[in-house]
Amino acid sequence: MNITWIDSIKEGLRIYVQYGMFATFLIMGVKIFASKKVNFLEIAVKQMFVMYLCCVVELVFFPLPTMEQAAEFSIRCQIIPFHFIVDLMKDSVVRVTCQVLFNIVMTIPLGMFLKYGAGFDLKETALTGLGFTAFIEFGQLTGLYFLFKGSYRLFDVDDLMLNVLGTMIGYMMICVAEKHKIPKLATFDRLVGAPCAEDSVRKTMKS
Repeated sequence: MNITWIDSIKEGLRIYVQYGMFATFLIMGVKIFASKKVNFLEIAVKQMFVMYLCCVVELVFFPLPTMEQAAEFSIRCQIIPFHFIVDLMKDSVVRVTCQVLFNIVMTIPLGMFLKYGAGFDLKETALTGLGFTAFIEFGQLTGLYFLFKGSYRLFDVDDLMLNVLGTMIGYMMICVAEKHKIPKLATFDRLVGAPCAEDSVRKTMKS
């Protein structure tokens, strides 16, 4: 793995700890107050998802270029599908393979969350995955949404396809897990102030 990927993930984790964790707890707290229900597994799943998003943003948009570098930018894009096959034949096989696998693996957690955490169906997951990766690629194409004069990272249609593939793999992984009777997230809902199952059993045994 390229060292810049590791550095970006570390920075994403730092941002999550400093900002994302508190923001997620705050939002979940409002939801718990409004619904009078608490689901600790849901809190954990959504915390992990926010942590994942922080890492993805760092990976795909940062580090930002200097102003001197930005002055030399132009629009760069690769719009030929499956061009990575050509890259495999003329470039380092290891480097290209790692890049392909990275683009797939990067969005597997997205598909898993959309299915298990949000309850999306196949079509909703595919469209959300497409929208998510299009948001990333368009940001790279436009120099972080026209913050810079040109593309500071390559817009690549292969990345778009591989990211959507990764999303669908994540979705299918949860589908397989559900066939093996993995509990639905909603089954862990508990009314605020209600006794837990263990407390109820203990009271029954005492009586």
